[in-house]
Amino acid sequence: GADRMSRAAAPLIALCAMAPLAVAGADAPRPLDAAFLTGDAPYLKPVALSAYAIRPNAPPAQHEFKGRLRFVVATGAAHSELVLDRWKIATPGREYARPPTFDFGLVQVDGRLVPVERGIVQGDGGWWDWIVGPGRVWQEGGVGDWSRASLPFALIEKNANCMHQGVLTFLYRGESEVSRVAYQVSHETCHYFQFDGWGTAAATRVADAGIDRAAINVLYRREAAARLPVKPIEALGKDYPGLNPANFGSVEDIKAGDMSVYGVVIRGVNYSGGCQTRHGRYPYCDEMPLPSYSLAKSVMAGFALMRLELLHPGARNALVTDYVPECRDAGDWDGVTFEQ
Repeated sequence: GADRMSRAAAPLIALCAMAPLAVAGADAPRPLDAAFLTGDAPYLKPVALSAYAIRPNAPPAQHEFKGRLRFVVATGAAHSELVLDRWKIATPGREYARPPTFDFGLVQVDGRLVPVERGIVQGDGGWWDWIVGPGRVWQEGGVGDWSRASLPFALIEKNANCMHQGVLTFLYRGESEVSRVAYQVSHETCHYFQFDGWGTAAATRVADAGIDRAAINVLYRREAAARLPVKPIEALGKDYPGLNPANFGSVEDIKAGDMSVYGVVIRGVNYSGGCQTRHGRYPYCDEMPLPSYSLAKSVMAGFALMRLELLHPGARNALVTDYVPECRDAGDWDGVTFEQ
């Protein structure tokens, strides 16, 4: 499919997989720690994305986030390194490096931090829109009694399908205290424009009486319960002796650096692989939004035909003109079957 298809023509699909989050080692030095987020040290270069992930056995958050998180990344605090610009669209002022204004309501649900606004949210400026997914909250050690949050997000090129996946993190406590926000973009589903982006921003917490926290709890729990159970792709060989996990997501088909995610569903279990970025595994593989391009047309039509054939054997060979008068009247659909 074309990289610049209309969003309306290519609906988004998200991975419906409660995959385990990537975690940092319990004793490993951690970039972007509490001292960094409550201080003013510069964010000089990208870090391993494990710095944005919950640690093993992290205690539950002591504080509850209520209301909205707002921040604006100042021009001087938005850093970037261009990886690929096939169509020479990057501007000299690097406007692409600066995320749009962030203003999202957030609700804690069973240790997750769920955005009130889901799906595509229009961003200010000329470059990006947002998708923000459910993240995690936990208790952070090191400085005071701060709780910590991280959220996955994607910057979506306006009027196009390119998505640049990132993560952000911050500390919060009490009714209104919040640290600065750190963010990093290290991956994309974009053939022609690729970059690493990172930075910090002063943030505020704002009360919002219009947020229906009870309803969001119900909706998110229903969403999570409907997702397929997930196992790593490596478990295929154990669960189905004779199946080679290396046959899926092969570098002979797609280069490792170009792969976002891959997997196979067998008997209701999603065996998932990939989620590698230029700076380690993406911490929220279960929430990475993906553009469908022509996948929506191909997969939907294929599934519909299989269902039709199951209910009405032989339907795949039926003529479109026998069922769609407009195609018969057009005069150029003679002999075309549903399978074709």
